[in-house]
Amino acid sequence: MICKKNIPNILSGLRIFSSVFLFYAFSVKGITMLLWTFLFMALTDFFDGFLARRWNCCTVLGAILDPVGDKILTNICLIGLYITWDVAHFMMILSLARDLLISIGFFLLWPHKIKEPKISFISKINTAVQWTYILFLTLHMTDKNHALWEIGMESFYYLSIATIIYSFIEYCRFFISMQKT
Repeated sequence: MICKKNIPNILSGLRIFSSVFLFYAFSVKGITMLLWTFLFMALTDFFDGFLARRWNCCTVLGAILDPVGDKILTNICLIGLYITWDVAHFMMILSLARDLLISIGFFLLWPHKIKEPKISFISKINTAVQWTYILFLTLHMTDKNHALWEIGMESFYYLSIATIIYSFIEYCRFFISMQKT
């Protein structure tokens, strides 16, 4: 029987497991499957955090699984969009570099100085902005003549670049402050 307090972690695990479907969608250039899988994974991200806070069952495992799931979803989408449709080059490189360096920073400090990873507010904003960009880009791939998709895609592309850089700077400040303690 599934305990209520484990449901948020199960949702995070399901999001990570669902990345297999993203790989498949990109391999067959299945834009509709990509869109639905992306939306499903984004919803599991919303509900795992919402339920964990609502039921007061936040765990260290969940604090690790959730950002891992976010990074997997974001970077698989950006890599897949680049490989499959030759888009999002710079953002893919910037996002991968940021996530790799932040992950290395956490692993170097954990468990000695950081007992449980804390995700910064700007990082949550960054994830939301990147996912909105990915959504607009995917919608644009389904209908290239729709001006709203193109405007949203362009706007969120530049906003994503800004939030990636800003969140990276914030994590660098955090890691530097942790080294001083």
